[in-house]
Amino acid sequence: MDYPSEANGWYIYGPHFTRFPIAPTHGGYAAAGREVELVPLQSTWLKRTTELSEELPPAQRRWLPARERLTVQGSPLGGLVRASGAEGRRLERAVDEEVHRTPRSCGSRHAGSADHFQVQLTTESEAQVKAWQSRWIIYQPHWQLAPGLMEALQATYLKRSWQVSHTLPPHEKLYIRPHERLRLGTAGLPAPEGHLQVDLEPVELERLRATEPRSPLCRYFSADPLRLQQELETCFSDARFGPASLATRAGTGAGALVGLLLPHGAFCNSGFVAAHGYQLLADSLTGPLDLAVLIGNNHAAWNRVALCDQDWATPLGVLEVDHRALKQLLCAVPGVPVQRQVHATEHSIENQLPFLQHLQLSGETRLRILPVGVGAVALSEAQQLANQLAALVRSVEHGHQVVVIGTTDFSHEGPSYGGRCMSVPEITRLTKEKDKPLLEAVRAMDVEKLLSLAQARSCTMCGAGAAAVLLLTCQALGASQCRQLRYLVNTEVTPCDSTTGFAAFALEKKERRDAGRPARSCFLI
Repeated sequence: MDYPSEANGWYIYGPHFTRFPIAPTHGGYAAAGREVELVPLQSTWLKRTTELSEELPPAQRRWLPARERLTVQGSPLGGLVRASGAEGRRLERAVDEEVHRTPRSCGSRHAGSADHFQVQLTTESEAQVKAWQSRWIIYQPHWQLAPGLMEALQATYLKRSWQVSHTLPPHEKLYIRPHERLRLGTAGLPAPEGHLQVDLEPVELERLRATEPRSPLCRYFSADPLRLQQELETCFSDARFGPASLATRAGTGAGALVGLLLPHGAFCNSGFVAAHGYQLLADSLTGPLDLAVLIGNNHAAWNRVALCDQDWATPLGVLEVDHRALKQLLCAVPGVPVQRQVHATEHSIENQLPFLQHLQLSGETRLRILPVGVGAVALSEAQQLANQLAALVRSVEHGHQVVVIGTTDFSHEGPSYGGRCMSVPEITRLTKEKDKPLLEAVRAMDVEKLLSLAQARSCTMCGAGAAAVLLLTCQALGASQCRQLRYLVNTEVTPCDSTTGFAAFALEKKERRDAGRPARSCFLI
């Protein structure tokens, strides 16, 4: 990775800026080392690399507010920064292509990595940028303001712009719990659409970041709490696709529930399938759920396994991470990293949380979670992690209720996923044909076969690694059967040109039961 050589050297993404020359030019260009004034056209970032800002840790990026002038110098490596022409034109690329382009071989996944410039901040600008890090935008109706203090009236956000919070990426907002009190550095200044611009005391920001929960993406469900509750209720009550009138609940052929394998797609189609699993979980509980071990898919396969030590927020509230369980797992599996940035942009685990919160609404809420992100893993890696997760579940204090939930979606077909256009019946049939051997491998709990199928070039299953770890964990906990609760393709719910297969499975332990009494769930410790 190519880093600027100086402590105040940064990269900027050129299309986000205009520039104004404030130094003498030579042949229409400002030579390296000459000062140029840049103006962000939008809220953007200074970065230590050309990677996407959301994928960089906080220490390697600095936020820049829109329309604030920033004095920089030209490239320290001898490149030239375009400085001629009409004031206010977009910054033009005039850098040494070989020096300043980040080659694809460096691992960059940023389509615009070649449009970056390397700049040096002046001493004054460095101080100015540091001060900007305390500047935030708030939506005024969500806050009660007093001199030097503000209190959140509800769950809300500190934001880097006045856009609606759920449209902002996670690194451009800070989740604030209800009744949180913050000290202001300066009084708020008016901003568009009912917002205020505020400067917080640096010590307050440090405190918030230390306890900041992961911000919800809300890509597949509503960011509005009331609408989200309605979506969840529809998932459970729907008689055609949901569990309302189907025999999902423990009955003939059902054993003691050990774990669930569920989808992570949009609630408007995948949610119906997931509800079958969560309805079975609700019927198996004898009291509040204490711990949910959540094995999610890392869609960005550049991270194989990643843990998270951050609490998770959804529109329905915050779920805390079980730090005792996390510490135990870290000690048992050396080398597995805690990487918040991996989970910050990943939706597979997030999409399980509203269902868990929905189940807890009617009783005492003491649920904690253990998020485990799994990407492309070999069978031996999956087995090692599964053994430790099973040991962790067994070690949970007696009398506590624990469930293990894995998540995967099956085949993805159609133009949205790089496939060809087909009629709805044709693409639905193709998806089911490709899913058939995958579903069979899951039902047979044949992890080796599942991973082998997933490695085929034609396979578009996302979450085979997570499914493998879930199956192996449940086997280690005594599960001997995998019951398919529901399967459908999204086009069976909402016809469109692209498809995803969704399925829900219950991993169960066969136990002798008294007549009329359900088997005791294995996860009830």
